[in-house]
Formats: sequence, C-alpha cells, structure tokens
Amino acid sequence: MSEFTVGFIGTDQMARLHADRVRALDQRITAVADVDPSARHRFADEYDVETTFKSYEEMLASQSLDVVMVDVPNTLHVDAAIEALEQGTNVLVENPLAHDYDAARRIERAENASEATLMVSFTKTFDSDIQTLHSYLDDERLGDIYEVNVEFVRRRGIPKLGSWFTEEDAAGGGVVIDIGPHVLHLTMSLLDFPEIETISATTGAQFGVKAEEYTYLDMWGGDPVEDGTFDVEDTMRAFVRTADDTTLHLNCAWASNTDPRQFVEVLGDEGGATLTPDDGLTIHTTAYGALADHHIETNDTDPYAATWDYFFDVLRGDRDHDHNTVHEGVVVQELIDAIYRSSEDRREVELADGMSADPEDHESPPEDHESTEVDP
Repeated sequence: MSEFTVGFIGTDQMARLHADRVRALDQRITAVADVDPSARHRFADEYDVETTFKSYEEMLASQSLDVVMVDVPNTLHVDAAIEALEQGTNVLVENPLAHDYDAARRIERAENASEATLMVSFTKTFDSDIQTLHSYLDDERLGDIYEVNVEFVRRRGIPKLGSWFTEEDAAGGGVVIDIGPHVLHLTMSLLDFPEIETISATTGAQFGVKAEEYTYLDMWGGDPVEDGTFDVEDTMRAFVRTADDTTLHLNCAWASNTDPRQFVEVLGDEGGATLTPDDGLTIHTTAYGALADHHIETNDTDPYAATWDYFFDVLRGDRDHDHNTVHEGVVVQELIDAIYRSSEDRREVELADGMSADPEDHESPPEDHESTEVDP
C-alpha cells in the first residue's frame, strides 16, 4: 500500500526517470501538472495518475500531496518550489535549485519559513563509487587534499538544440547551469563544502551557435527545434581556490572535438583517487616501499532510486536530512553565478565581492500566475 502521495510538476524525460523510481518504491503518483495537454495526459496514462492539471497552482491548491517533484525549465523552479513550500508540501526539485543566486535564496527562505522539506536532486551523491570515495576522504586515508580535478566533456551532447535548454531566458544559461551543478556539487561535497575564496572561469559558445553545421549522432531530449534559439554557452573551464589553498579545476563541455570523458581526480599527500565510468574507482598510494594502485569494486546502485529512498526516509523521520539540502543548492548556485561573473568580467572573482549578502532587499517580486481549470 502506498505511503506517500506524489505530484509531478512537469513531464519531460527527467520527470519520467523519477516517476519510474517512485513507482518502483511502491509510492503513488496521484496528480500531474503540465501546460501541454497532450504531455500531461500521456504521463497520466503511463503512470496511472488520477488527476491532471494545466497549472501547478491549481494542483497544489486542490490536492493534498505529501511530495511534489519540480521538473520544469530552470527559471520556473523558484515560483513552483515556493508555492509548494507555502502550501506545506515537501519538494524534490531537479537540479539546479534555481536559475540564479537570488532565486535560490528566495527558495531557501521559503523552506526556512515552512514546515515542509526541500531536497535538490544531485543524484551523483548516491553513486556507489562516489560514496566509497567519500569514505576514504572522511577517514583521511588520502591525507591532506590539495587538488581536485573534474571533467565532464561530451563529444556531441547539446540537449535538444533550440529548445528551452539552449535559451537563456528559460534555462538561465547553458552547460554551466546544466552539467555545472553536478560537477560543482560533487566537488564541494567531496571536500565537505569548504569556504571558497576565488574563482576564475571562462565560458564560450563554439558549437550551438552554428546550428546548421552541428553534426551529431543523437540528441538528448529530441530533435533540434527548427529556427530555435541558442544564446547560451556550451563550454566552461574554471579554477577555484579554497580558503585552505586546495585548488579545484573544472572542465565541462556540451560539445567538443575530442573523445568524450568523465573524470574525477582527488590528490592528497598520502594518496590519490581517480574515478571514471569505464575503470571505476582506483586508489593510488604506497605500500612497503612500493607504489600501489587499488581498484575498488562496489555494488551498482541506481542513484535516482536512492535519491527517492533517502527522501522518503527523511520524511518518515528515519534519518536526518544532511544531503542535497536547499543550502547546498544555494552554495552551488552562488558558485555558478561567480563563474558567469568571472567569464563576463574577464577577471578573478572573490566570493567576498558581495555574493554572500542576502539579496532580499534587491530582488524582484514574484510574478502573479493566473489559475486555470482542472482537467476532469
């Protein structure tokens, strides 16, 4: 028997990944909201959803839901999440938390004022190799960490070119706000969210701006949108320095003329670690006067299922909410904004420049949303 009632705001591919896991955990999806009538009805048919809505406002006002999944374009996260929190509904929001730092802080204040709980879907937290690497770091088995390098580079991986993914007004940015949250949260969580002093970054648009010449084999999200918009970046490189002089090197690309790669490297004075999808986790150290490499075998986990399993445990009161919190989402958003500022201003950004100040006094009020009728 279902223990929680779950509603979905948005019905795209990521929503379906999450909906599959909710059902696999024997929880019930009872409502869905999407402005596209065909999309919401297809979702309802696929997941046996009782009621569909054109607007999330109507859904939240008329349904008694335990949890809502927010999976809409990034610029819409803030209003949907705040509306749910104000209704006392728990929220799992697809990353990033919001489209910019001010919006993320608004969500954080809304959660602080609510009895409900919000979680950000940073799914790499629950990857088994990442969790094992966390254990090595928590036990200080690599010694003092002085450098972390993370790369997530695609050969051709611009998501649905010309759609909201590549339109700044809807997404808030390009690869920095798409892949960037995964990379930044992973890096920061491995180091237990250290204080960041400076960021120097460059971003560029080399591929999406030449849509007619863009050669690809397949495209996440569907075929390109004819005469669509591409006004965001598709590459990013960043150099980050922490208060204890650990350096972080980040490299992300939606598209590039090289082999695709995902790579995490952690360097300490007593050991190091590398992690790739093909080779898994390897620990590099010394033993008995020799160099030693240890390949670590871990159980495969489904990070999306683990995300929901964790969140349901939090809502049951069976565990503390200490992963993927709203505050972690705000920190990631702060770093994203600093990357954009550094690239735009062509200079190193100090985090003391004012980004940590409360934006409450200078943010714009939320837009009003008209209520719409419920589908029978």
